[in-house]
Amino acid sequence: MLFERFSHGKLRLPNRLVRSAVCEGLTDQDFAPSAAMIDLEVKLAQAGCGLIIAGKTAVSPDGCILRKQCRLDSDRAIPAYRHLTGAVHAAGAKIFVQLGHGGRRSTVNPRTPADWSLQELEAIPELFAAAAVRAKTAGFDGVQVHGAHGYLLSEFLSPCFNGRTDLYGGTLANRARLLLKTVAAIRRAAGDAFAIAVKLNSEDFVGNGLTAAESVEVLQKLASYGMDAAEISGGVPEAGMALNPARQGISQAPYYAEFAAKLRGKLPVPVILTGGIRSLETAENLLQNKVCDLIGLGRPLIAEPDLPLDWRKGKERLSCCAGCNGCFRPLVAGRGVACRLPEGHK
Repeated sequence: MLFERFSHGKLRLPNRLVRSAVCEGLTDQDFAPSAAMIDLEVKLAQAGCGLIIAGKTAVSPDGCILRKQCRLDSDRAIPAYRHLTGAVHAAGAKIFVQLGHGGRRSTVNPRTPADWSLQELEAIPELFAAAAVRAKTAGFDGVQVHGAHGYLLSEFLSPCFNGRTDLYGGTLANRARLLLKTVAAIRRAAGDAFAIAVKLNSEDFVGNGLTAAESVEVLQKLASYGMDAAEISGGVPEAGMALNPARQGISQAPYYAEFAAKLRGKLPVPVILTGGIRSLETAENLLQNKVCDLIGLGRPLIAEPDLPLDWRKGKERLSCCAGCNGCFRPLVAGRGVACRLPEGHK
């Protein structure tokens, strides 16, 4: 099933394999995709990824979490993004861009939920909407709103980090307000035909964090606000390495499969499951058993961008990804994400 065509609502994909967003760290002087980033995404498309989600693109300068991170806060970047989408489409894949804001984890002016004024919060959805319009102009097939992993929209959802007592804190409805208004603003600005996905934690895995039951409720509400697909993840940095989204070590099972299986029948949009999937057999079983609709891969495709080529041939081999997270070290150093394992060991 993995390499069969997929069609549901606004999603018309050549197959069910998704390159889950990672921050590539490969930008030009305008914080737009460099030639190296375009080459990487094209290689993933040629290998067999049906949908590529270009990663962690900031909606404002103060929303960046790394010094070399893509941004979509200026029309000046549109031509470079247009080169990216055109090249990926020519290679046979669809492409979304992930939009986010670092919040308390931003490199410039990091702030907790308590630090934002009401006026500033009212402006956040419009920043996302403006970036989505630029994405549409640049030829992207959709956007993904990053609502997971303890960044701005995620931390507002979590009572562990959000202690506000006004319209943006307290009840789940209030904590979800910023995320819901963001999706609604994108829908108004980009139109009904443009696809919107949301990445959300299944739960935060910390005391007083977002729970699984709350996550289901938020996802159901998001669907009514115009979300077209949900990607399931989990964890925040405070959860520790054992429960982070990028867990260390070789996984024995997908991280969030149990949650996804319970969610799928409660949500009218496709579910993307990412985290801990390392083999074609596992991916096929998840699809056959209707645990999810689409399979997301992140670190395995950093280690082996051409891994789907073998899987398309039916080769039952595990990804060589060791789950060491060494791929993020060059990213933090400003050189772009890259696997630390020598080519001969892959």
